[in-house]
Amino acid sequence: YTSPTVIRAMFAAVARLGFTDGRVLEPACGLGHFFGLMPEEMAVHSTLTGIEIDSVTARLAKALYPDVDIREKPFEKAVLATNSFDLAISNVPFGDYAPFDTKLNPRKFLIHDYFLVATAEVVRPGGLIAFITSRGTLDKQYPNLREVMARTCDLIGAIRLPHTAFKQNANTEVTTDILFLRKRAPGEKPGGASWRESRQREGSEIFLNEYYHARPDMMLGRLERAEHGMYGRDEVRLADDGRELSAALATAVATLPEGIYQAPSEQNRTTVRQTIPAPPGVKPNAYVLTEELGGTIARREGDELRLLTELPASMARRLRRLIHVRDAARECLRTQVEDRSEPEIEAARFRLNQDYDYFVGQFGPVSNAANMRAFAGDPDAPLVMSL
Repeated sequence: YTSPTVIRAMFAAVARLGFTDGRVLEPACGLGHFFGLMPEEMAVHSTLTGIEIDSVTARLAKALYPDVDIREKPFEKAVLATNSFDLAISNVPFGDYAPFDTKLNPRKFLIHDYFLVATAEVVRPGGLIAFITSRGTLDKQYPNLREVMARTCDLIGAIRLPHTAFKQNANTEVTTDILFLRKRAPGEKPGGASWRESRQREGSEIFLNEYYHARPDMMLGRLERAEHGMYGRDEVRLADDGRELSAALATAVATLPEGIYQAPSEQNRTTVRQTIPAPPGVKPNAYVLTEELGGTIARREGDELRLLTELPASMARRLRRLIHVRDAARECLRTQVEDRSEPEIEAARFRLNQDYDYFVGQFGPVSNAANMRAFAGDPDAPLVMSL
């Protein structure tokens, strides 16, 4: 639903901020226009992930962009590691409803605001968020959402689009903002806090964010009050002022700060804590391979799985094979305890023999000191060592 003019301007903006390539998330990707219009040099050197709730649209996106990790599910149900993306870029869904997410949305923020809160969790410190959202995100009188975002992110800039910007693509008229935020590193001092507040324009009842009070040039049109807006209520909109949108966007992008994004060093990538929710059945302190994240090794801590991204390659290989042996041993026992059919019992025993023999061929007996140290603390370590 986003015009190529707006998408290209957003990529020009993140390039001006200093982003060249990295791990990119599109949490409401639709058919994948943000992937298709990404500058080629940026796309070639980036790892791309898209989330799409509609099954037909997701399948079309997979067909159009087979090299992109497209996941067919609601954003609130997608399993994504915290602090793992360098850039999140999207035209997020708008709506007068709140997604159900007890962890990230206890305050029942509306869908467009929820996307900001949830995305701030998965973008790494130093990473960028470039979202199109409802003007209410910045302008609403009560600053609850902005205060939550300001705990971890700084507003780098915002561009308000005229309400006709999506008329041709989506057949809708709505006033929107492109927000550019940067997630702070641990211990980093917050930037300016004025964007948390909004106040009435002088001589009117229109509430306007402090950012636009200070930077009216970043509103690409004329503010006016309109009857029967997007949700049937009277609302404020930004009317087209006659300028060509691409030229107005280029002028606004050119005023954004330059080169503030810094790619993470390899050391930073491995030291930033990354977690995902722990699935049912994983014991406390147990090692596990996360299917949703391509088999990354993790360990349960409380109600989360901590991704062990800092493991040396040799240790990761050893742990991965120990996990396979443990899971095969557990399944072998389970088939017998549950009195399954003889073919199932034999298949489970065969798998255990295969995994065990492969491990011993690579790393020696499971009871070797190096293997015991690697698996220490896992609740099933005694079972594995008994083999």
